[in-house]
Amino acid sequence: MELLYVWIKEYKNIHEQGFNFSPAWRFKYEPQNGTLEINDRRDQTINGFFGRDISNVTAIVGENGSGKSNLLEFLLRLFDRGTGFWNEPFIAIFWFDNRIRVWHFADLIVKVLSTTGDSFIDMIPFKMRETADGIRGGARGENEIDNVKFAYYSQYVDGLKRGFGMSRNDNFFDMSNFRYMVQKVPDEKGEREEFISPNKYYLNDARRQSLFLGAGGQSLIDFPVPHYLKITVNKEVNLDYLTRIISGKGNPLATNYGADEIWKFLDQPDFLSKAFRALLFSAIVDATAMSIKGAEYIEGIKHKIQNYPTNEDPLNLLEGVGNGYMAPFNEIHRLVQWMSKECQSYIQNQPIDRIVHTRDAALIIPTDTSQLKEFFNFLDTIDIQLSLPFNFSWTFQDEPDWPGGLSTGHTQLINFFSRIYSARTRFISTHSLLFFIDEGEAGLHPELQKQYIHMLVSGIPQMLIRTFGENKAIQIILTSHSPFILSDLPRENVIFLETNKSDGKCSVSDGLRDMKQTFGANIHTILSDAFFLRRHEGLMGKFAKARIDQVIRFYQEDEMINNMDAANSETFAEKIIAWVGEPIIKRYLLQLQNSKKQKRLIQEIEVLKAENIQLKKTLADD
Repeated sequence: MELLYVWIKEYKNIHEQGFNFSPAWRFKYEPQNGTLEINDRRDQTINGFFGRDISNVTAIVGENGSGKSNLLEFLLRLFDRGTGFWNEPFIAIFWFDNRIRVWHFADLIVKVLSTTGDSFIDMIPFKMRETADGIRGGARGENEIDNVKFAYYSQYVDGLKRGFGMSRNDNFFDMSNFRYMVQKVPDEKGEREEFISPNKYYLNDARRQSLFLGAGGQSLIDFPVPHYLKITVNKEVNLDYLTRIISGKGNPLATNYGADEIWKFLDQPDFLSKAFRALLFSAIVDATAMSIKGAEYIEGIKHKIQNYPTNEDPLNLLEGVGNGYMAPFNEIHRLVQWMSKECQSYIQNQPIDRIVHTRDAALIIPTDTSQLKEFFNFLDTIDIQLSLPFNFSWTFQDEPDWPGGLSTGHTQLINFFSRIYSARTRFISTHSLLFFIDEGEAGLHPELQKQYIHMLVSGIPQMLIRTFGENKAIQIILTSHSPFILSDLPRENVIFLETNKSDGKCSVSDGLRDMKQTFGANIHTILSDAFFLRRHEGLMGKFAKARIDQVIRFYQEDEMINNMDAANSETFAEKIIAWVGEPIIKRYLLQLQNSKKQKRLIQEIEVLKAENIQLKKTLADD
């Protein structure tokens, strides 16, 4: 199934606008007379243009406030509610089983005018049902719309708001950052939503990325990926932190109850001791913040320390305390013992150079080993929510001791693809997947933006475990501000939005037919022609333009710059000209400068001539 067209009567700043998502078809609905024009353009397109498993890619572009995110949000509401709850004026057209399926609000007049006839066009009116007792809405029908699975990604915290739709089933999967702050957990009634703390959220991201890279994720993306995960102890998990937690205002624990004794007992420079202490104190912080057992934990561990054999390994401190109210510490003991036995070759403890720099005690695990997955399984079992015992960073084969080399943009892409990989089982054997991406390339270096579409169309199908065949494919709809995205898409795969200056309404640009092709175009052409920038303002920054305008007014109108005198204005203008990087503008400014100098020279010559005439006259009179 593929989404071809949507017409929306009213949604936020969208008013009676139609949006074409397929280059193979062009639709136009006129609400005044109810005509729906359908133009078949399949002979002008290429089957499998984006690969066997990608049915189509559409970019929605336009200036800020033009309605890009509003359109995306409407589409998400459309699928999330399900056809049983559709009850507003809109038209949604799909390609399904080699037929055009026109879903339209029952009260809308829709008269089809097709260039190929209407023998393969299905008209499906919809309107919310109402039962005898006044209950509106109906059970989800078995049709291509309600069975489609769809995913959404935005890296913005204020992306999709929770509760925007009816949350009808599990077909909708939100991979956005903010939505990951809430997870569904099982309980006696089935499942419930539970808040994920920022620390647990960070831990989940590291876990997903590790699993993705460990499963061969480097073959799906076009940049070098790290070979190791470097795990260091979070220095913020310390005795002072614990004391602040348990001694806070209103907390029944007024002192640290001997927590300093535990800290000193485990105060060793090696990684295992540091990790053991961080895990233990993180668990105590959780217990203190969430219940009244923090003091009992501290007292129980302190009592064991006071009776601990002098020749016993401190790493065995929690052995035998995994019963009753001390049960959470059993998993900590198991993790520490596991690291001691299974990860010794991955632990670094010694400084590299005592004079120049030292390195932190760390556990450096290769991404292609089973130990990495086991490590995160242990952390999941311990389930620390509030205090994060470890920090994570990625390192490469040639520099395993240091975290440098992986940029923020690379990390962002690894995070994006690892979320898709972690969701792959949700899309097994699904007929269609609609993937909505809201400015997913934002924050990426231009070099990575150039690779973005290629990575999407090649990487996503490989990560999703599914059987592709006829009418089984992925459709990608994305919003973007990047000219590099458009250079990978034909003009017919781009929806250009404008904002009506009088009322702020969204409109699809009528200039599409007159615009140059975007596919394979250079970014300067796209920036000038694709409604990214106002044409009359050019492509330079606003600050630079203002300064250059000052220079132009000085030379053309003798307007002084920043209230300076003529000499200082002249010096200012000369420096600005020297800094200008655009050759044509620089040449123009130099011409103005030379013209002003020539004019000034002519004026000076005229003055000298007048003075000479006056001098000759004076001599003659004498």
